[in-house]
Amino acid sequence: SHPCTECGKRFRQKVNLAVHQRTHTGERPFRCAECGKGFSLKHNLIIHQRSHAKEGPYECAVCEISFADKSHLDLHRSIHTDGRAFGAKCPVCRKNLSCTFSLQRHLRTHARDRPHHCSECKKSFTRSTHLKRHQKIH
Repeated sequence: SHPCTECGKRFRQKVNLAVHQRTHTGERPFRCAECGKGFSLKHNLIIHQRSHAKEGPYECAVCEISFADKSHLDLHRSIHTDGRAFGAKCPVCRKNLSCTFSLQRHLRTHARDRPHHCSECKKSFTRSTHLKRHQKIH
């Protein structure tokens, strides 16, 4: 048996001890190549990476990330409502927003940033949902 030197918890396999020790060290060796976020477990990284796919019928109304599975969307929504989300105030117009995702999206209205482009007519939009709605006319 392999004991944890921090808390004394014992593990039959050394690999399980190594994974457990990350809870004490804060080590997050699995990094998302898209956004740089770190994870202590590879499984959690894989689940996270799906959020970058922008595929799936379940879209977050706040930040527009899409999910193939409704349960993943429900889990994701908690970042906008629980203690991990922080209120954000627009430095330009002082509008209060629910979280940093909303602030980033809102700031585009001041900067005229329109990163979502229609390949048919070259119109551009601040939100992917607006682009999708527009593309239905073509």
